[in-house]
Amino acid sequence: MSAQEIKDVIARWASAFEETHSQDICKLYANDGVLLGTLSPFYRDTPELIKEYFDGLFELKKRSVEITEINVKEYSDSAILDGFYTFHWDSSGQQIDLDSRFTFVLEKQSTGWLIAHHHSSALPKNHIAVCSDD
Repeated sequence: MSAQEIKDVIARWASAFEETHSQDICKLYANDGVLLGTLSPFYRDTPELIKEYFDGLFELKKRSVEITEINVKEYSDSAILDGFYTFHWDSSGQQIDLDSRFTFVLEKQSTGWLIAHHHSSALPKNHIAVCSDD
């Protein structure tokens, strides 16, 4: 799998995020996949729990995601992607933009490349400066 093919999986994920139902995005996750979602405090490690998360998200109006930075590390039967994305949706007529960070682990399975692990969290608004002790 090339870096572009790996990025294409995440592009399909972003496209499916904007659809009207959660079926297509859920198909991208392995049966034993894990989702630590941006807007949920729960560990989601079954297809049913992952679908429940996306069913809730898909109720948000004018929902979209913009991937702003992506880094890829390739291995023989897996890949790790990390970076930043911004979620957009409408809440009571107000545009919400949530800057977040992500890590996806993809695994090559008999049905193709699937998401084995997905962690996403909102970027902290308040942060501390971290300096090295040189």
